[in-house]
Amino acid sequence: MVRENLAGVATIVEESLAALIAADAVEVALDAATGELEAIAEDWTLHLEGWPDRPLAWLALDDEPDDTAQIPIAVVAAFDAATLAALAAVDERLGGALVAALRAAHDPLSDELADALEAARPSP
Repeated sequence: MVRENLAGVATIVEESLAALIAADAVEVALDAATGELEAIAEDWTLHLEGWPDRPLAWLALDDEPDDTAQIPIAVVAAFDAATLAALAAVDERLGGALVAALRAAHDPLSDELADALEAARPSP
């Protein structure tokens, strides 16, 4: 895995999501004082913190389902192919650290996004 500090992660996120940022579909906010980074869209927020020592990330949906069986459907509805590809590019540039950070959250939404990002990885 790539050991980027949070500012480096923010740069990678901004570069990978540049088309979405330009289209006002995503905003990236870095709070260096708290050590937190968020990618914020209309329907979801991806929160990252703890880089580089203890990377942690989690997903929040504006319309989170109460039934965990509905989580895969909710995640698919929240992320289009271009957004998933951009986030998969973030993960690739971080050497898999985004997926690992999502898995570290131990919550169903974050796990589902991690699964989607793994599925979006280009084949070797």
